[in-house]
Amino acid sequence: MSWLATNRDPLAHAMTKPEDEALRILSEVCRVPLDKLTPEARLVQDLGIDSVMTLDLLIELEEALDIEIPEIEAAQMETVAQVTDYVRSRATA
Repeated sequence: MSWLATNRDPLAHAMTKPEDEALRILSEVCRVPLDKLTPEARLVQDLGIDSVMTLDLLIELEEALDIEIPEIEAAQMETVAQVTDYVRSRATA
């Protein structure tokens, strides 16, 4: 099974794992196909995320997952794995 749930049913979407939702949002914000979102992919160097995209990403993640991401913690996220790990820890807390 891939990182992203393949079922597009609205009820299934509500039951998507937080990290899968984070990947979907990353893919949309960065305009990068999901298959390029490997755990070790670096947000700036590999995915080309800039400051405006970072803000979009944070807003989307916070709204979709009902979490708050302090700027200082967001600044420490450099890879896809760090984003998904953070989201997983906060969404299940």
